[in-house]
Amino acid sequence: MNAKADGYRGIWYMNQPSNDEYVYKYSGGLGTYCAKHRPFAIYCQQVDKTFFCYGGTTANSHRELLHMVSYFDHKTRTVPRPTILLNKQTNDAHDNPVLSVDDQGYLWIFSTSHGTARPSY
Repeated sequence: MNAKADGYRGIWYMNQPSNDEYVYKYSGGLGTYCAKHRPFAIYCQQVDKTFFCYGGTTANSHRELLHMVSYFDHKTRTVPRPTILLNKQTNDAHDNPVLSVDDQGYLWIFSTSHGTARPSY
């Protein structure tokens, strides 16, 4: 996709109905879910920026997972609008992205998957 989003919206997700007053085992804004996924952010000293990724969503639906990336510029203290990298075609926050930076300074975004039903990239 490689398009700029018009703002920041994290995915809303719920899992495992609990049939009690809590409704679900867990639910809510889970743009950086799950704890096993890491890292979501990396500071790059060469450019004085912290790059981050998260599970975003569209303006029309809080249940359509988009892989998003942006950065915090420590010099200007600004955060530009995020870039949409991929529509994962699911609402499962287990598929949130993670990132890495190689020795040459290239940023790599990895698309995870919950099980084997959907592809990883």
